[in-house]
Amino acid sequence: WRPHCEGGLLDLSPYRLWLDAEAAAMAGNGGQARRLVGEARAALPRVHDRSSVVVLGEYLDALEGRVAR
Repeated sequence: WRPHCEGGLLDLSPYRLWLDAEAAAMAGNGGQARRLVGEARAALPRVHDRSSVVVLGEYLDALEGRVAR
C-alpha cells in the first residue's frame, strides 16, 4: 500500500507517515513510531475530508496505545 501513496491529486503524506509509523512499530522501534505518530497528527489538517481525519486519528490513537512507553 505504501508505494501507491506517491503523486496524485491529493496530499497523502499524513497516510504515508501513519504507514511508516506502523512499520516502525512492527520493527520494534517505538521511539521512531512515536515520532512519526506526532508528525502524522500534525499533518492531519492536510487530509481532504473530515471523515478521513476522524478515521486516521483513530488509527493513530490505536498505534500510539501500542507503542506507549
